[in-house]
Amino acid sequence: KKGKAFELLVAAAIKIVTGQKVNLDHHVKGIFSQTDYQIDKILQDDSGEIMIEAKDYSSREAKVGRDDLQTMQ
Repeated sequence: KKGKAFELLVAAAIKIVTGQKVNLDHHVKGIFSQTDYQIDKILQDDSGEIMIEAKDYSSREAKVGRDDLQTMQ
């Protein structure tokens, strides 16, 4: 899968910085829609859950678009 190397690099960095176990390709259901979403990692902290999605846009030489950010909200 294209971009998998970047996801693995981000997962390794998260493990080094936080010390938390990293499971890639985590599935969660939307609160209202019950739609299944695949995200790269969920971290737990005192304020709740933090979702992490790693995207590698270097191959298409593009910036992260608004649609991609809104999908994560």
